[in-house]
Amino acid sequence: MKKIIYPLALCIAVLSSSNFYGRSVLQHEVLLKKIKTKTNKTINIYQTKNNKTGMYTVRIATSGFLKKSSTFIKDTDPVKDVLVGDLDKNGFDEIYIVTQGVGSGSYESVFGFTSVKDQQLAPITIPALTMKGYMGHDNFQLSGGKLKRTFPIYKDKDSNCCPTGGKNTIMYTLIGTKLVLSK
Repeated sequence: MKKIIYPLALCIAVLSSSNFYGRSVLQHEVLLKKIKTKTNKTINIYQTKNNKTGMYTVRIATSGFLKKSSTFIKDTDPVKDVLVGDLDKNGFDEIYIVTQGVGSGSYESVFGFTSVKDQQLAPITIPALTMKGYMGHDNFQLSGGKLKRTFPIYKDKDSNCCPTGGKNTIMYTLIGTKLVLSK
C-alpha cells in the first residue's frame, strides 16, 4: 500500500510545484516598444498573451515622470502598432496603442494616453464608431497632427471579403483628454 501512496503523493507534489495550476496560462511578458519622449521620459509597452483565452494584457510602464506607474489594458486583441505624437501641441507626447482583432473583421481599436504636464499618463477618451457600412478593417496612422482612421464601406449585401462602398477616412483631434472628430 505504501508503494501506491508514495508515487501518487510524489505525482501530486510534482504537479503542484509545476506551472500546471494556472501559471502556464500566461506567457512571458514581451517588450514591444521603448519610447523616449521629447522631454526625455521613458514609456515601455509590454504585452502578455493568455494561452487559455487567446486574449492579451498590455502593460504601459513609465519612468522619469513625477509619478512612476504601470497601466494595464486587459483582455484585448494583440498590439499591431504604437503611435507617438503631440496632437494637442502642448509639447508633451501622447501614445496611441493600436490593437487588431484576429477575426475576419480585423477590427482595430485604439487606446490613447496623454502626458499630464509631464507628471503622469492619463487615458484618452476615444469615441465609439457607429456608422452605417462600417465593419472593421481599420487602419490608424498619425497625419498632419491628427489621428487618421481609414476603413472600407460595406453596402447591405456585401460579404466581409468584398466591400463595394469605397473607403472612408475620419480625422480626430485631441482636446484635453478626449479625441473628437475633426471638421
